[in-house]
Amino acid sequence: MLKFLKEKWKRRFSFKLFIVITLLFTIFSITATTIFINQQINNLKQKYTSEGKLLATLLANNSRLGVFAENEFLLEEPMMDILKTPEVVSVTIYLTNGKVLKRLSKKQENLSNNENIDIKTLPLIDTPIEKKYTYEFWSPIFTTSHELIEQLFIPEFQEKTLKKQKIIGYVKLELDKSELIRNTQMLMIKGLLIYLIFIVFWAIIIFQLTKKLTLRLNSLAQRLSFFGKEGASEYIKVETEDEIGKVAFAFNNMIDAIKEREKEKLVLENQLRQSQKLEAIGTLAGGIAHDFNNVLTAIINCATLIKMHSQDEQINTYVDVILRASDRAASLTKSLLAFSRKQIVKPQIVEINTVIRDFQNILKRLIMENIHFELKCTEHELPINIDITQLDQLIVNLVTNACDAMPEGGTLTISTELNNSCEDMPTCEVPCPCAIIKVSDTGIGIEPGIIDKIFDPFFTTKEVGKGTGLGLAMVYGIVKQNHRKIKVESTPGVGTTFSIYFPIARKEDGEDLKKSELKLDNFTFLKEKANILIAEDDHEVRVAISSILKSAGYNVFIAQDGEEAIEIYSNNKDIINLSLLDVVMPKKNGKQVADFIRSINPQAKILFFSGYPSDIINNVGLNSYTMIISKPLDPDKILKHISDMLK
Repeated sequence: MLKFLKEKWKRRFSFKLFIVITLLFTIFSITATTIFINQQINNLKQKYTSEGKLLATLLANNSRLGVFAENEFLLEEPMMDILKTPEVVSVTIYLTNGKVLKRLSKKQENLSNNENIDIKTLPLIDTPIEKKYTYEFWSPIFTTSHELIEQLFIPEFQEKTLKKQKIIGYVKLELDKSELIRNTQMLMIKGLLIYLIFIVFWAIIIFQLTKKLTLRLNSLAQRLSFFGKEGASEYIKVETEDEIGKVAFAFNNMIDAIKEREKEKLVLENQLRQSQKLEAIGTLAGGIAHDFNNVLTAIINCATLIKMHSQDEQINTYVDVILRASDRAASLTKSLLAFSRKQIVKPQIVEINTVIRDFQNILKRLIMENIHFELKCTEHELPINIDITQLDQLIVNLVTNACDAMPEGGTLTISTELNNSCEDMPTCEVPCPCAIIKVSDTGIGIEPGIIDKIFDPFFTTKEVGKGTGLGLAMVYGIVKQNHRKIKVESTPGVGTTFSIYFPIARKEDGEDLKKSELKLDNFTFLKEKANILIAEDDHEVRVAISSILKSAGYNVFIAQDGEEAIEIYSNNKDIINLSLLDVVMPKKNGKQVADFIRSINPQAKILFFSGYPSDIINNVGLNSYTMIISKPLDPDKILKHISDMLK
């Protein structure tokens, strides 16, 4: 039993609350009941003693004549009247000398008139004397009148009256205590019964109150214990405004907060998964980009040399196939790098409307005849800060995606807008106007179930062999690399609109792009006489680039690593006009070689090239060098940059 109670005490708050409240109430009830019973017993005793004193006084008053005459016969009648009272056990009348004048008793005992007393030991007036079974009441017998006797019960007249009167005898009255004891016991029993009934009644009330109180706490505890499990995140009904109601209200607020955090957690998890995909693709792209771009550089340049020196049309046709395939392979590598945000970028301030208008002829070649093309450019100038190549890639991929969504034909619209409020652009430190490029189609639309996946790498709804799944992934990567925003709105069967937001560029954001650089003319050999140092660790790339430069009329010095490049430049520093350096090389990298060259000639012209992604190039630390071109290198790109630097 004790063990059971201990377990209850440990596990049940309601049991603790019930026991504590019951104990406190029991202590209070016992105290109150004890005080009440004592008060009632005192009242009973007071009533009993008052009756005894009254009888003794009456007997003293009625026996004055018999005592005065010392006549027992005259005392018989008043004594018998008093003895008839149920509680009276015996009455005795004493003379002033202590001798018994007459004694009557209900007890079966030998009565003797020789029970003399010592008058000096008697109380002055009728003070009751409590014995084991009886009370004794003494009252003096005066010679005075009845009115003066009544004054004996008034304290202020007692002493004065007694001094004036003469005492002629004494009355002793014995009252049986058994009735008083019985009444006292009955009173205690009744009080105890009332107390027990009272305790049981209040124990039931306390139990119900604690049960109701703890029931709400148990409900709250159950919600807390099952919170987070499936279907267990229900609200608690707030029934009161007390402390428990406040706890329930706070719990409901906690549920709202946790649900909100769960939503945020899902968003963050999706962002984390997207970042992990980006990192995986970036790792893949970074791993293959260097070697793949070196291979493509050799293929493109050697194929170009074959085409330059061959007069056979059949051979040139094959070379064109090689060049087109190489361009596709280079675009695939750029797409991977763009999606992983590791593409080398050179942001410049460009005017969107001008770029799109100059680019529309190329775009029209991508659009089938059954698709109507519309260009709606705003009249406002929209300068933005972006790499022009990335902007071209954005538009081309969105246009290609729109065309694929309209196999039966439709309308493709490219529009530009000026939005004077860009509150939805979190990267803007201050409110500023923004430019919006919209590419809309009237195609099949995107199903709601897959709209969150369209930017995933290699995700495509096209047939096998009709898409790599990297087009929109590249768009997304470019947008995020430039810290911009893209929004998709689509209705199945109606069409889709991609909106890209760019903050309007300020003068301090970058250098203006010259109109002549918006479109590259076909390469023509310049036949300039200049000495160029080439530092490249890949043999095929060295051969391809040196052959192109020699064909263009340049004198070439070739180094296969950084140390050899430093040695060659040291020996020919007066005649080398430009250094073409690979960023990552054995022994010493391109930056170390460039730093050495600049230490000798601060005005030396240096052009970097690399097949590695931007993060690796950034780690090399080329912040002070701005001229960097990315592999694969085609002849037009190499010779155009060299020509511009030598001018």
